[in-house]
Amino acid sequence: MLMLLVAASMLTFTSCRKVFKILPETVTVSGQVTDENGQPFEGVSVSVDKSTFMSLIIPVTGTKTDENGFYQVEFEPDEDHTFTMRYEIDKDGYQYVAYYGVDKWKAVQEHDVVLKKH
Repeated sequence: MLMLLVAASMLTFTSCRKVFKILPETVTVSGQVTDENGQPFEGVSVSVDKSTFMSLIIPVTGTKTDENGFYQVEFEPDEDHTFTMRYEIDKDGYQYVAYYGVDKWKAVQEHDVVLKKH
C-alpha cells in the first residue's frame, strides 16, 4: 500500500511540474532571410504579431533585414497570446511572404527563412 501511495505521489508531482512554466522577460528571435537562390534578401519586413482569443492580429514589433539578410527582433511575451513571425517584401513585381510560429517560452531563437515568389 505504501508503494502505491509513493508511486501515485511521484506521478502527481511529475505531471504538476510541467504546469508551472515561467515566461522569459523577453524573447529574442534572429536569423537570416534568403531568396530561392540562397542569396541574402535585403529590406525584408520582419515583424512579430500576436493573436488574441478572438483571432485579432496585433503587431508587436518589427525590423528590416540588413544587406546580408540578417535581422533581430525582441519582444515581451505574455501567457494570453500566441506569437507569429511574418516576413514580407514586394520586389520586381513579385510578393514574397512567409509566416512562422514563435515559442514564447524560449528566450533566444533562430529562424532562418527562404522566401519564395508568390
